[in-house]
Amino acid sequence: MKRIRVNIRVTELDTLVAVLIRLYKLYEELSNDVYLHGVMSEAEDFSVRMTTSIKSSKATSKLEALDNKRDEIIKLLFALIAGYQAIPVATKKAAAQKVAAIAAKYKGITSESYASESSLIESFLKDMGAEDMASAIAELEGVAEYVASLRSAQDEFNAASDELTAENTTRAESATSLKKPMLSLINDKFVPYLTAMAMSNSAVYGDFAAKAEAEITKMNDSIQRRARGLPAESAPTEQVQENPEPPIAEE
Repeated sequence: MKRIRVNIRVTELDTLVAVLIRLYKLYEELSNDVYLHGVMSEAEDFSVRMTTSIKSSKATSKLEALDNKRDEIIKLLFALIAGYQAIPVATKKAAAQKVAAIAAKYKGITSESYASESSLIESFLKDMGAEDMASAIAELEGVAEYVASLRSAQDEFNAASDELTAENTTRAESATSLKKPMLSLINDKFVPYLTAMAMSNSAVYGDFAAKAEAEITKMNDSIQRRARGLPAESAPTEQVQENPEPPIAEE
């Protein structure tokens, strides 16, 4: 059985180990092997911690995307307001100047930190929601819609920020920091041991070893194809047959 390639991605390693764990749990007779049970328990612990860290990384990316979303709305809204100021229609221009006076207080808002920008957006929305601003905003088509969109985008950002904060309080390590010890566990303990046991006791270990080897080989092939710039074939999908056929006894 070949070892996992060291240039495997963190997410790929997490997926592969999850598949190996699920495969292992399908073979009840293997639970009597104290050493293998210890290795798989350690792998499961690593997998849980790695998955948590990966989710946190995804939450960070989500927050960045939502920040870009609210920034874009602000830029479009301010550009619309500036455009109305150039219109030679008295009612429109007067309304635009009133709204522009509010927007001017928040110039450069999109370059602020996440927390500062959130605070400034809330202040801006409060100013725009004042009773004496209603008629001016109503006079400028599209402004009210952008303000509503900004409110929605800010609410989304707040929810994502709260989610990330909650995850960070329970995360003590990064997924990348877990990669090396996880690889060592599988390559230096799991693979050599299972290879040896499959050779000495094929009836008990052979089927599990064959399936584990197939998953590792599939992943290694995918990694190699990526390194060569070729389309990756299907890697482990975490779909494991729940009732594996028992190994055929040798005659």
